[in-house]
Amino acid sequence: MSDRYQVSIAAPTYDVSGHVLLRCEPTNSDLHAIERRVQRIKLLPESGAGVWVGDNGYFAGDRTLKINVKQPTQAEIDALFHLTKNYGEVVVVTSGGAFMGAIRRTYMQSGSLRAEIWIKSAA
Repeated sequence: MSDRYQVSIAAPTYDVSGHVLLRCEPTNSDLHAIERRVQRIKLLPESGAGVWVGDNGYFAGDRTLKINVKQPTQAEIDALFHLTKNYGEVVVVTSGGAFMGAIRRTYMQSGSLRAEIWIKSAA
């Protein structure tokens, strides 16, 4: 495979137009970032501790995938806009795993197809 990432996005139920396989550019795509549910609270100076850090772990649902496809085909554009308009939940598969997610936003910018997907859970 080239320097692009592959992402599969599909409707959770049968839909002949409800799937697309995209080859995302590494530039402006973010498919691998993860974060933990941590919080930091400043403590009173008298305590001498400075701060308290709480860690509630990692959850797949905290991820946001950002997709950037340069020079997409009309079929890719139509399929992703169809999924965005018609499905509140989609199946997303990347090299990092399979997830259930919601397509928050899909748009064209400077000839590139872009999307933001909020992950709900691991599939």
